[in-house]
Amino acid sequence: MAAMRVASALVAAALAGCHVTYRVADLRPGETHLIPHPEEARELPATLVVTAEGRFRFVTPLVCPTVEVVDMQSSTIIKVRPNLATFVVGVIAAGVGAVGTGSLLATRSTTNPAEAAAPVLLAGGLLFAIGPFVRTSTDREYGPVQAVEKGRKDLPCGDRAVAARAATLKWRGRRARGAVAADGTFAISPFAFTDAFAAGRGEPIDVTAELELATGAHTTIQTIIAPDALIASKDAFLTRAKIDARWETLRKVPRVEAGTLRVSRTTDAGQPILRVVLPLTNDGPGDAWQVRGVISAEDPEVDGRVIYVGHVPAHGQATGTLEIPLSTETDQVLAGSSIELAVSLIDADATTAAGPVRFRGAILNDVPR
Repeated sequence: MAAMRVASALVAAALAGCHVTYRVADLRPGETHLIPHPEEARELPATLVVTAEGRFRFVTPLVCPTVEVVDMQSSTIIKVRPNLATFVVGVIAAGVGAVGTGSLLATRSTTNPAEAAAPVLLAGGLLFAIGPFVRTSTDREYGPVQAVEKGRKDLPCGDRAVAARAATLKWRGRRARGAVAADGTFAISPFAFTDAFAAGRGEPIDVTAELELATGAHTTIQTIIAPDALIASKDAFLTRAKIDARWETLRKVPRVEAGTLRVSRTTDAGQPILRVVLPLTNDGPGDAWQVRGVISAEDPEVDGRVIYVGHVPAHGQATGTLEIPLSTETDQVLAGSSIELAVSLIDADATTAAGPVRFRGAILNDVPR
């Protein structure tokens, strides 16, 4: 009778199954998308920036309301785990079957039906005790993706060119006057008065810009040009200016000598220009790299300007030419007068002469262009 009762329990356990399945809903964040609304763009105060091409540009920055949307992935985790009830029944059955099988082996009698069924009960019990732990798994079924709005914030979304005709920049007691193009680009590069070969080594430049707007009105912009902006754009400037910016290992010392410095006035499309020409020769056995000259002068529109030459080969020659746009007032002051300026030569290996190249005398007039 005991064997019959155990067998009935095994049948009930089999009907219940060896495993239990759990289904758990899950929602996980995926990619985040920023959706700007340019139709609601708001203008910030105009400013002066350095472009990736190494130019100054007057812009009005824009900020747009931006929605941050997160893709939420829905899914269902399906866990198949052992049915412990089946395991318990299997252990009991295996225990009873083991006792019966042991008695059967000891007596070798098959007259007792319970003892005769003991081996079957033992095998079935082991099956139910081990079966729940076989073929367990954890799977995931993916559902639809839900777009959930996380928040809103204002983010930069481009800029607009400032509509201006001309501008005057002032910094550290110096001045630059030039035209402003339709795209906001200023005619004078920041590297006209900051050394591109030494970009990033100096302090930030505090610049004040006086703008003559297209409407005829005037406005003032004050900004700080960070060294990082100059580092990022110097290569583009040197490439555009066709300056050989290489710096190779110094094996032989160069000997760079300056010829006669020439200074003249001219115009380019009606814009007054001061042209400075610096001829150089290298009589040394070695090449000179990254050669340039920095001008010192009393006039704030001339002082601090950089003449780029670049590579001067051994036993070779090179000429640096700098054209400085002038304001009408400065051009009138210089017309028919003399000027005194000095050019300090610099190169990558500090091999140039310590003393500057000087010019003092009347300014000649070149043919207008």
